[in-house]
Amino acid sequence: MLNLISECFVFGFYQARIRLSAIIKDIIIERRKCNNVRPMQGGDLLNVILSKKNLSDEEMVSIVLDLLFGGYETTAKLLSLIVYFLGGASNALESLKVLCFKPF
Repeated sequence: MLNLISECFVFGFYQARIRLSAIIKDIIIERRKCNNVRPMQGGDLLNVILSKKNLSDEEMVSIVLDLLFGGYETTAKLLSLIVYFLGGASNALESLKVLCFKPF
């Protein structure tokens, strides 16, 4: 049963990556049509990536996905560790509750 769940998760992740890759590639094509690919003009990271002429479209899509998923995973792990360690440090948890729920 666990193997089936694992396979479904991997398949779902693979399908999501394909769909996100297509969306990002469409955005890249749209940006190029608008001729808005200078690094500073749009003010976002995608313009910086698009300004690099030595990268293929696949490499650009991969960089965007890596940043997207890498940022998500790092944040999720950090929040999980915070909750885990606060569970074992009741004095720190109480201090945090006082700080967060203090009336303004």
